[in-house]
Amino acid sequence: MPMTDQPEPRSLLSDIEITKILTLHRDGHTERDIAKIIHRSKGAVEHTLQTYDFDTFVGHKPRPLKPRKTTKREDRYLLRAAKQFNNVPLHDISKIVNIPVSKATISRRLHENGYGRYIAQKKPHLSRKNINERLEWAKRHKDWTIDQWKKVIWSDETLLQVGHSSKRIWVTRQKAKGLETNNVYPTFKTARVTIMVWACFTGEKVGPLMIFDEGGVGGDEYLEVILDGLLSFVDDLAKSTEEPDTVCVQKESPFIFMQDNVRCHKVKEVLDLLEEEKIPVMVWPAQSPDLNPLENLWEDFKEHFHTEFLQHYGRPSRSQDALYRYRELAQQVWAEQGQELIDRLIESMPRRCAAVIAAEGKWTTY
Repeated sequence: MPMTDQPEPRSLLSDIEITKILTLHRDGHTERDIAKIIHRSKGAVEHTLQTYDFDTFVGHKPRPLKPRKTTKREDRYLLRAAKQFNNVPLHDISKIVNIPVSKATISRRLHENGYGRYIAQKKPHLSRKNINERLEWAKRHKDWTIDQWKKVIWSDETLLQVGHSSKRIWVTRQKAKGLETNNVYPTFKTARVTIMVWACFTGEKVGPLMIFDEGGVGGDEYLEVILDGLLSFVDDLAKSTEEPDTVCVQKESPFIFMQDNVRCHKVKEVLDLLEEEKIPVMVWPAQSPDLNPLENLWEDFKEHFHTEFLQHYGRPSRSQDALYRYRELAQQVWAEQGQELIDRLIESMPRRCAAVIAAEGKWTTY
């Protein structure tokens, strides 16, 4: 690896480095030249020359080792307690095992054994039935090709929270300037403004974004989405695959419709309509958002919507005129959704199936 002129990260100089500095300085090299040669800062070189003399330097004395505060047996007790009570604050672990050590000591003992404290990930509850269904589904689809996955019409609903970003906001600032305007993420005390939307896509085309009226989603509202959104999209897909000068005969769709198992999706009128229109429905394992790539697309969509909202409006309003504009903005952002991200998400499906199988039906990182 080629050497660079960048100084190494701040750390204590070794005896060898100090000797080199003193020798180079005695031979007539400048402080700047010495810093480049040994890859240390000019300040470190200057401090060394002020502190040490070539003829009197005898090297550092080794630092005395601090006595370890816990025995190996106590280390095992701490580790066992931290694993057993993994949601208990570290400073309470010492009380549980009656070993008077600090939180920092417990943290070091965990680190020495390959453990650490992390924020627990939020995942849907999985019953034994859920786990078995997820595993069976993944095994049934593990050998599907990307072309087969592209024939799935992925669908889902989500709630847009206007004026709110679910991601942590990072800023670059000086330590004492955390409350300057540019370094603060404002929140609003006004009533929460939300928009419930439904969308779908395939590997060939982005589908429509349907917006529900206020009041939630029931069987009647979802039936309207199927009529106005899904069936129109299926017709568009059929037209794009038809050859010219052919007679269209109704037959089962080459696409398969994916929807999750919420109650409004299972009402008789919806299922009868899908059967009448010869649209096959994928059997879907409950509690499996990690298997639906549209869940990942929602994250991207929401962030783009939030960015556009801040640029155009700045703060949310519950007026009917404002709600109408927010809906238009959501439609605009969805229409600009590119196919590149969708392609990557669909190409991840074999890996998602493999991850569920490896987890024996339990949660995955998706």
